[in-house]
Amino acid sequence: MTRIYVLLLCFAAFFVNDANAVVVKDLYSVQVPVATQAPNDRTVAVQSALQTVLIKVNGSTQVLVNPLIQQSIKNPAQYIERYEYEGDMLRVRFIPNAINSLLLKADLSVWGRDRPLILFWVDSDEGGTLHLVSVTESSLLPSVFDTNAVRRGLPIIFPLVDETDQQQITPQDVLTANNTVITQASVRYGSNAIVLVNIHVQADNTFQTHWTLLSSGNTATFDFNGADLNQLVGQGVDAVTENFANQFSSSMGQPQSTVQIEMDGINNLTQFAAVQRYLEQLNNAQSVNVLEVRQDSVLFQVNITGDIPSLQKLMTLDNRVLAMSSTPQRLKYQWIA
Repeated sequence: MTRIYVLLLCFAAFFVNDANAVVVKDLYSVQVPVATQAPNDRTVAVQSALQTVLIKVNGSTQVLVNPLIQQSIKNPAQYIERYEYEGDMLRVRFIPNAINSLLLKADLSVWGRDRPLILFWVDSDEGGTLHLVSVTESSLLPSVFDTNAVRRGLPIIFPLVDETDQQQITPQDVLTANNTVITQASVRYGSNAIVLVNIHVQADNTFQTHWTLLSSGNTATFDFNGADLNQLVGQGVDAVTENFANQFSSSMGQPQSTVQIEMDGINNLTQFAAVQRYLEQLNNAQSVNVLEVRQDSVLFQVNITGDIPSLQKLMTLDNRVLAMSSTPQRLKYQWIA
């Protein structure tokens, strides 16, 4: 089995690519090491799993400093749906509603299953030559990124770095953050955002890593340096994840808003049902009601948690909807599925 096939299977196991937005399939499932199958060791492993799933669903490691969360981790049994041993690992599936309720009770946000797909362009001078890391890379580096992304519930992909890519982009373009070239080369992958990672091996064999996040016209940068590259990758993936969680997570403590959404391009019942289902499944949608049905469009009223700009940002993740002219209280889109 080739490496590219293994990595694609890994992606399919944890994520479902729905248009551009990706549905994280096992958001409430975690696999953790367990010393033995003895009850005490299992309790320790389950507590660790609960910490991991709370970080994954909330989107931030800061969730663990909340007093209610700290107390709940000591008694994890009420949140468990099932568990099973897989060699020296324990897979724990938690009850989604119980986890969400705990976070909301603690006045913390919930980041739903619909998450942005991130394309990682990574250049590295390991081995003495600057090169782009591909999904077919012979080193373990792509797997290190994948493992950390699964841990945080972040859908990521690596480029093929095939002939098509090599005609459009070079390692130097990634090193210098040549946004024009990078954006054009990324179109074929259909991602929602791009992360550039520069990995430099220093004379003392430690690593410098520089991360650049490109999303919706905004840029964020992070730097992590040290001797353990696996740890540095984990820190970088954590920083990227928390940046997105801040944008897309919602909390019952946030103000409630009501907005009208006019959706054009609805010509039959199948399309109507698909649009209504899409709106109902948005992370911050509390209720969806039909206000008016026209010849080829439908006007919906959507009650949301949070503000309207946050809803608009969330809707940019799905290429089935095309934003059109809008007013502050009425958003207009074209359904192009």
